[in-house]
Amino acid sequence: MTDPLLGVPAAGEHGDDAARVARALGLDPAEVLDLATSLNPVAPDIRLLVATTLDSIHRYPDAAHATRAMAAALSVDPEQVLLTNGGAEAIALVAGELERGAIDGPEFSLYRRHLARVDAEAGRWRSNPNNPTGTLAAPEDTAAVWDEAFYPLATGSWTRGDAAHGSVVVGSLTKLLACPGLRLGYLVTTDEALMERLALRQPRWSVSSIALAALPRLLELVDLAGWQQSVAALRDELGRLLRTFGFEPDPSDANFVLVRQAPGLRDRLARCGVVVRDCESFGLPGAVRLAVPDGAGLERLAEALELAEALELAEARSAPSDRDADSEPARLLCVYAHKARKYGQTPSRTPSRAPSQTPSRTAEMRGALLVCGTSSDAGKSQIVTGLCRLLARRGIRVAPFKAQNMSLNSYATPSGHEIGRAQGIQALAAGVEPEVGMNPILLKPTSHRSSQVVVMGEALGDLDARTYQATRRAALLPTVLAAFSDLRERFDVVICEGAGSPAEVNLLDGDLVNLGFADAAGVPALLVGDIERGGVFASIAGTFAVLPEHLSRHLRAFVINKFRGDPTLLTPGIEAIEQLIGRPCAGVLPWLDDLHLDAEDSLGLAGLLASSAAPSPDKLDIAVIALPHLANFTDLDALSVEPGVSLRLVDRAGALGNPDLLIIPGSKSTVADLTWLGECGLSEAITRAAGDPAGPTILGVCAGYQMLGHAIEDEYESGVGRVPALSLLPIVTAFSPSKLTRPRTGTSLTSRVSGYEIHQGEPTRLAGSDASSFVELDDRFGTEPEGCVSANGRVVGTSLHGLFEADEFRAAWLGRVAARRSKSFLASGVRWSYRREAQIDRLANAVEEYLDLDLIASLITSTVETPA
Repeated sequence: MTDPLLGVPAAGEHGDDAARVARALGLDPAEVLDLATSLNPVAPDIRLLVATTLDSIHRYPDAAHATRAMAAALSVDPEQVLLTNGGAEAIALVAGELERGAIDGPEFSLYRRHLARVDAEAGRWRSNPNNPTGTLAAPEDTAAVWDEAFYPLATGSWTRGDAAHGSVVVGSLTKLLACPGLRLGYLVTTDEALMERLALRQPRWSVSSIALAALPRLLELVDLAGWQQSVAALRDELGRLLRTFGFEPDPSDANFVLVRQAPGLRDRLARCGVVVRDCESFGLPGAVRLAVPDGAGLERLAEALELAEALELAEARSAPSDRDADSEPARLLCVYAHKARKYGQTPSRTPSRAPSQTPSRTAEMRGALLVCGTSSDAGKSQIVTGLCRLLARRGIRVAPFKAQNMSLNSYATPSGHEIGRAQGIQALAAGVEPEVGMNPILLKPTSHRSSQVVVMGEALGDLDARTYQATRRAALLPTVLAAFSDLRERFDVVICEGAGSPAEVNLLDGDLVNLGFADAAGVPALLVGDIERGGVFASIAGTFAVLPEHLSRHLRAFVINKFRGDPTLLTPGIEAIEQLIGRPCAGVLPWLDDLHLDAEDSLGLAGLLASSAAPSPDKLDIAVIALPHLANFTDLDALSVEPGVSLRLVDRAGALGNPDLLIIPGSKSTVADLTWLGECGLSEAITRAAGDPAGPTILGVCAGYQMLGHAIEDEYESGVGRVPALSLLPIVTAFSPSKLTRPRTGTSLTSRVSGYEIHQGEPTRLAGSDASSFVELDDRFGTEPEGCVSANGRVVGTSLHGLFEADEFRAAWLGRVAARRSKSFLASGVRWSYRREAQIDRLANAVEEYLDLDLIASLITSTVETPA
C-alpha cells in the first residue's frame, strides 16, 4: 500500500484531481471529499433510475426523444438543441467551429485549450456565473458564447435566454445532477447553419444510449428553485466556516466560492483527505476554489481545516529541513485524519440527553439570570427567547431585559417608546407587553464611530464611541439598575441578555450590560459558546482567564451552541473545560436549520435575501436597495414567507435589472444614504424605472419614502439643510429635533393593517397634487390619511414599518403588483403571526430538550453575594 504521507500530486489543468490525490495518499477514492469538482450538493441519488435504463446498452443511441425533453425544459425548439457528451464536448465543438474567441481572465481553461486562437477582436467567451469567481453577469453584458454550466444552481432558472439574441449557449447536466460519469451536456443556438455544422462536427453516437434513455426521467426530478435556495443556504454556511479559519471568500452566486489568498491550502487540505481546486490555471496563483458541500461535507471540511491549521502551525515550528510531507507533525496529523475519517462517514446526529422536565411554578421560582456569549452572534438572543417562552409555558411570569443594545432594527412599544427588536420579540415570547424598561439604552449607529443614544425610549443625541465609553457607566448605570429593579418587582423571573463578549478587557471599566451589570445587580450568569465559529473550548476557557475574579465569579455554567454532529464526541472536551474552569456544562444546543426570528443587524439578511441573485421568471421579483445605513429591514420578513416572491439586494445600478417591485427601505442616515444613491448611479436608475410605463412598482418605507419626495430639509440628523430628493412623489420632508415613535392601525385596500412609526422626518404632501393616501389611519392617536400614492399608482410611500405582517393586505397588495406586470401571484396563506409563534416554540422546544433546566432553575433562584 502506498505511504499516505507521500507528497500531494500537482494540480491538474482541469481540476479533476480527487482520484490522483487518493492514489498518491493510498486511499480509496470514497475516502476523499472532492470539493474541486463543483457538483450540485443537494442533487438526488440517480443510481437506481439510471440502472433501469441498462437495457438500452444493446441499442445504438437515438437522441430524438431526449432532445425534445431537453428543449422543453429550456423553452426552445428541439432544432435549436444539440445534446453532447458532457459540457466539455459542447465547448470543444463550438470552439472548433468558431476557431477564434476573446477571453477576459479569469475564465475556465477549456476555452483556451480548444480555441485555435485567442483573439481580442473575436467574439467573447464568458461563463455565467463566472468560473471561478461565482458572480453572475450583469443583465446588460453580452458574449458570443455563454457557458451556463452553473447558471441553474445560481438562479433557479434553466437559462438567461441569450440564445434568442444570437449567442451560443452551452450547458452541463453533469454539474446540475452530480453525474460526471454519465456525461450529459448540451448547446443551444438559433443559427440554423451553425447548428448544422456543429452537428456534422460531432462524432456519430457521441452521447450514450444509457444517458439518452435516462435524460427525460432525470429532468422530471429537477427542482431548480428548491436547489438554488438550498445551495445558497449551504454557500452561506461555507462562507462562515471559511471566515472562522481566517479565509475570506469572494461573494458568489454559484455552487462554489473563490478564496484568493490561500497559498498552500490545497496541499494541506489534500493531506487531510479534502481536495479543492487550485486556481493557477485560471491565472490566479495562490487562490483556491471550493465547491459548496452538503451538510456532512461541511462537517468534514471543518475538521480538515482544523487539522490543516494545526499542520501549518506544526510545520512553522519545525526546522526548515523538516518542513515536508514526511515530517513528524505532518505524519501524526495525517494519520489521525485518515483513521478518524474512514470512508467519509460522519457522526450520527443523536440527542445528548432526554428532555428535562421543568418543575411547575413554585413560590421559590423567583430570580434573574444573565445570558452572556463568548462573542457576538453566539446565540444569546435565541437562548433568552427560548427561556422566556419555556418559563411562560410553566406559568412563570417572566420578562426579558438587556441593559444596552446596539441595533438599527428597533421595536415600537405600545406606550410609544423605542427598544431593541430582540427585546420586543422576547417579550412576545414571554407573553407580556413589550415595554421600554426591557431595554433602557439603545444605540443606533449613525457612522462607524458614532451612534444615536436612546435612553428609556427617548433619543438624547449622537455621541462618538470614545465619549460614550468614558461616561456611560457613571451616567447611565443608575438608569439601568432602576429599570431592572422595576422588572424584578413586577415579574417572577427576569432573563437578561449580554452584548458581544464579557471578556473585552479594554471595555470593562465602563461595562453596564455584561458582567459589570451582573456585579452591580448581584445576578448569576450563563456563558454561551458558539462552536460554529470554531475554537469553542478555548473561547470559554479564555473568557475566564482574562476576567478579574470579582466578575468571573458570576459565570456559573456554560452552554455550547450551534453544534452539528454527535454530541458524545464533545464529552472529553466538556469534561476537560469543566475541570479547568470549575463550572458545569448546562447542555449542548444543536444547529437549528431555517430558524428565522426578527434580526437585530444586517447578519439577519442572509436568511432572507440572496445578494444579486437573478430573479426567477415565475416569481415576483422584488429588488431591495441595500442602503449603507439600512434600518428596520424586518419589514421584509413577512415577504419571505411567500414562495411566489423572490427577494434580492441591490447595491449598484447595474444589478437593478427590471424588477416587479423595487423597495427603498428605512435608513438611520437618510441624507447620507440619499447621497449614496446618487453616487452609485441608483438615483438615475430608480428615476428611469419610474418613468418607464412598463416599469416596476416602487415602494419607499420611512426614510425610503422621504427619499422619493421633492426635497428633505434636515437641520438635525445630518445638519446639511435642504437637499433635493428623487422627485417621484409630491412631498417635502422636514426633520425635527424630536423623534416620533408609536404603533398605528388603519385600513388599506379594504384590509386592516397595523404598523409602527419611528422617524424624525415628517413628510408633508404638496398642495394641489393629484396623489392619494396609502393608509387611512384610525386609532387612539387620531384619524388621518397616511402615506402617498402617485397618480398612476406605481410609486408608493409610507412612514409605517411592519405593514406586510397583515396577511390579507400582503396578499392583496402583492396581487396588485403582479397584475400590473401581467403576472399571476398566489398568496401562501401563511399567517405571519402563527409563523413567528411556531419559530419561538421550536426554539423553546430545543432549549427544553437539550439544556439542563434543573441546573438553570437553580441558577435563576441563586444570588451572587458581594465579597466582604
